[in-house]
Amino acid sequence: METSFEQQLKRKKRRTIIKSVIALVVVAVLVVFGIQGYRYLQKLNSESEEETSLLSYRVQSATEGNITTTLSSSGTLTAILTETVTNTYSGTVEAVYYAAGDTVEEGEVLFVLSDEAIKEQRETLMSELDTLSTQMNSTREYSTSLYLTASLAGVVKDIKVEAGSDLSEVMDEYGYLCLISTDGMMQLSLETDALSLYETVTVTVGETSVEGSVTAVSDGVFTIKIEDNSFEIGTEAEVTDADGNAVGSGTLALVNYIRVTGEEGVVDSLAVSENSSVSRGGRILTLTDYPKQSRYKELEAQRDEILEQLADLEGANAITAPFDGKILSCDIEEGDELVAGTELAIVQSTDGYTVSLSVDELDIASLATGQSVEISLDAIEGTFSGVVSNISYYSSSSGSVVRYTTTVTVEDIEGALAGMSATCSIATADSGTGILVPVDAVQSLNGEDVVYLAPSGAVLGDSYNETEIDLTTLTAVAVETGMSDGSYIMVTGDIADGDLIIVPVLTTTSTYTASDETTMFNMGGMGGMGGMSGFGGEMPSIGGDSSSFDFGTMPDIGGGQAGGRGEG
Repeated sequence: METSFEQQLKRKKRRTIIKSVIALVVVAVLVVFGIQGYRYLQKLNSESEEETSLLSYRVQSATEGNITTTLSSSGTLTAILTETVTNTYSGTVEAVYYAAGDTVEEGEVLFVLSDEAIKEQRETLMSELDTLSTQMNSTREYSTSLYLTASLAGVVKDIKVEAGSDLSEVMDEYGYLCLISTDGMMQLSLETDALSLYETVTVTVGETSVEGSVTAVSDGVFTIKIEDNSFEIGTEAEVTDADGNAVGSGTLALVNYIRVTGEEGVVDSLAVSENSSVSRGGRILTLTDYPKQSRYKELEAQRDEILEQLADLEGANAITAPFDGKILSCDIEEGDELVAGTELAIVQSTDGYTVSLSVDELDIASLATGQSVEISLDAIEGTFSGVVSNISYYSSSSGSVVRYTTTVTVEDIEGALAGMSATCSIATADSGTGILVPVDAVQSLNGEDVVYLAPSGAVLGDSYNETEIDLTTLTAVAVETGMSDGSYIMVTGDIADGDLIIVPVLTTTSTYTASDETTMFNMGGMGGMGGMSGFGGEMPSIGGDSSSFDFGTMPDIGGGQAGGRGEG
């Protein structure tokens, strides 16, 4: 029977043996790790050597075309000319002839305003003009001949003279020689209870009918105006309402006009006729033995000043379009009471649009005024032609980015509106027409660029592997290269449109999987260095109760076996 001392000695020796075994196992693990890692690297190298790149050739054709480089940038349409139409004098809107979206021509009447103050001022000026005319007639000196001219532009009406007429006799009978209608309108008055203010009616003279508008009413008498002054003054006209019901009749008269007067003299010849147009200062008739005295020029200057004031008043009532264009907005209606300076409408010209582009400093040198621009709009289909009209070389920067402003001009685009988004493409370089080949078709042979013609019998689209093509048996055409867009390149040489050529195509068979990266380092659970796989055997667990360690499970390391060594 073992003594207590012997048992302690035996346990001590056993612990020493276990510690030695553990150290041996650790060394064995490290050796296995190193050997298997080396084998794994050898395997990767071997597999890498097996991976190959395959070269093949595809038959394509040389084509005729051109290469361009294009700068593209975006902006918004801005109308070349836009104007806000306002009124000089306060007054009531008597007529509105156009609405937002309508197109107008320069000088067309957009609105008509009426105001009592303007009417009173006109009447005062007309009275002063009559007085001056009388004074001028009484102070003239005789001259052999004199041209009588129009003081305002308009249409000549109601001529009372002819060649040989004595002015004094005509003036005594009629009080004027002829009339000049200055606004192109006529009016008539009738008493009825079937109309209302601003109502649209039809005015008929004989076989001719025109549209009219009720512009005023006083004590049951309605005033109707028409935009036509071709009828004879005093002509009877019938009026019907919008439903075709007859409401009455009246005689036509001019609305705004001036009287052409004279005092003495005989008419030599007439330069106008009924309904003919005459410009301001235009000749009306030629007189003989016309009196004219020294004060005439002074009175004439006073008369011209009054006529200018009358012309200004005419413009105050009729608001006209400043130019050909489109009405963008119009928010007034007939009957509105307006103060001077009210915004009546916004008119955009038909001169076209501009687009401001922000161009990078790397591209600005490639632009020049006059370059063609292709413009596309987000809101309208199709493309439109423009031109670079201005380049500003004053830079703006944001951080390290430097940019310049370029202006593109385009003619009027139907349906377009200011503010619409526009994309502009500007061709900055053009190779001209020539022969194009794929970039990869150009190869190097003895230091020069060549293109290989396809083998005899080849068809467009054919493909050959590397072993089926011997470049030394093919025709190599020397070429000079030009512009390229990255896919195709311009070449010159003994090659024509449609020639079949070969283009090398390089492919690889190598593959890669995630397991390649992780296999070598898969060490299982590190908590107890549990089973380690991938090293040619199964590594036993190291941990837990050391007395259960079994050396018989050690993997083969270089062919040797760690023999079982235990203690009973």
